[in-house]
Amino acid sequence: MFKSFGQELRHFARSVDVFQEEKLREIQQMLKSYLSEKFYMYKLEFLRETTIDGEPGLAPQWDKTDKYGSYKVYQEDQTTPNGQNALCYATGRPLWIVAAEDIPLSDAEDYLDLWFGLENIPTFRRFSLNNRDWAERDETRTLVALPIWNYGRVFAVLYCESPQRLEPSSLAKEELMTLAESVSILYAVVNQNKSLRSNTSLALQELRESLSQKADFQLFKPQLFVAYSTRADSEVIGVLKKTLDKFSNYIDIVYWSDISHSGEINQQILSAIQTSKYGICFFSEPVAKAADGRKDNANVLFEAGMFHALMNDASAVPAAWIPVREKPPPPIPFDFA
Repeated sequence: MFKSFGQELRHFARSVDVFQEEKLREIQQMLKSYLSEKFYMYKLEFLRETTIDGEPGLAPQWDKTDKYGSYKVYQEDQTTPNGQNALCYATGRPLWIVAAEDIPLSDAEDYLDLWFGLENIPTFRRFSLNNRDWAERDETRTLVALPIWNYGRVFAVLYCESPQRLEPSSLAKEELMTLAESVSILYAVVNQNKSLRSNTSLALQELRESLSQKADFQLFKPQLFVAYSTRADSEVIGVLKKTLDKFSNYIDIVYWSDISHSGEINQQILSAIQTSKYGICFFSEPVAKAADGRKDNANVLFEAGMFHALMNDASAVPAAWIPVREKPPPPIPFDFA
C-alpha cells in the first residue's frame, strides 16, 4: 500500500523512543526538500514559544542565518495577534493565507484563509533581530502555518512559504497536518529524552552524594557495648541484661565481661567501643570506705570518655551512649556535657 512521505514520517515518529535533537536537522532537510518539490514551498521555519518581557513570544529555531528574530505573539493591545503565524499560535488552527489579489502578502491589505475561511486576518509580518519589522522586499504569496500541539496545547508553529499563489486540495491539507503531527511527536520524544538525561544526571549526583555521606542506617544490626565494673551489683547487672535481652532481635549486645579472646584486653575493649553504635556505661561499684557505700569505676569512666569523644567524630561509628549510676551518686570526676 502506498504511503506518502508524511505518513512514513509519522510512522517513524511513532516508532522511535530515543531521538536526539541533533537528528531533527536531518528531518528538517527532508521536510524542506519534500515541501519544495511537492508543494513549491521554499521557506520552512519552526517557531517555538518563548517569553519576551514577561509576555508570550515566538522564536525561530531552524534558521541559521541569524536574520530572523523573536517577537511577541500579541501587539500592544494584548489581543491582536502580531502577524499571521502568531494568529495560528493563538487560535491553534492551521492557516493557508493568500492575498485577496494576486500580489505579495507584504503588499496586501486584504487576505484570504483558504483552509477554514478565517476572517480578520492580521497583516503579514516578518521580524528581523531585535523584534523589528522586516525591511527587505518580500515576494511571498502563500503562507501555510501549522500549529504544533503537545499535551493539549500549542507550543510551536511550523510554517512554509511560496512565491507562488497556491490553492490547497483536501489531500494537500491532510498531508500537511500529518507532517505537523509527525514533528510534534518527534519533539515530544526529544523533550522526553532530555528529561530522562537530566533525571539520570540528577540521580547519579544524588548517588555520589549518598556515597560520600555517613549512612544513617546499617545493613546489619547495630552493636551495643555495655561497660560495668567486675564488682558491680550483680542484681543490677542481672536486671540490665534481662531488659536488654528483650531487644536482642534488633541489636547485637556486647558485654565487656564476655570479651574472652586471647590478646590485650584493653585493645579488644577499644575495638568493641569503636565498632559499637551505642553504649551503656554502668559506673557504680561498692566500696566500704565511701560515705554512701559506692563509687564510680575508673575504667568505666574511661570507656565512657572514649564513647563521648568518638561521638564528636563524624567519621566514627558511635552515635550515643547512656550513663547509669546508683543513687545517691558520688560527684562525677569531670563533666561529660
